[in-house]
Amino acid sequence: MIYLADKIEKEQRLKSIVSSMLLSIGILLFYFSNNHPAILIISMILSLTGLKFLMETFKENETENARLLYVLEYSPKEIVWIYSIITENMPFGIRLFKKGMLLFKLNDGNEIGIPLPERDIRDISEKLQKILPHATFGYSKDKMQWYVVDPHLLYKDTEKE
Repeated sequence: MIYLADKIEKEQRLKSIVSSMLLSIGILLFYFSNNHPAILIISMILSLTGLKFLMETFKENETENARLLYVLEYSPKEIVWIYSIITENMPFGIRLFKKGMLLFKLNDGNEIGIPLPERDIRDISEKLQKILPHATFGYSKDKMQWYVVDPHLLYKDTEKE
């Protein structure tokens, strides 16, 4: 669990740094624009984008991540299903980057989504399988249907294993 918390914190730190850099570049461009309209517009776009991402990063850090760590620590039986979604950004067929989301489905029908780098998802999933032997891992349409009908259907019988 400490490993997951470290990865989440590292991802949050990286997002904060990138957002702060966008904001700083926007402010610097504004300062050195010499009232040139195109540079003023670019600086405003960069500043607002950086500020928006920075606010989203702090809001995300306070809610979803804290909730997941709380559930993992104090009531891990609430988690019934874990799967990941990988999104590739490929404009014009050129792969720019991949980003991942680890989704934790709870027994009350809610979910917690944690954005993580694609390269870390497999390692974290393997560690979570040891911590949460009762939970189902991986996505399929059947599992989704079972979850919609009754989330408790996805509990594994750990006593037989």
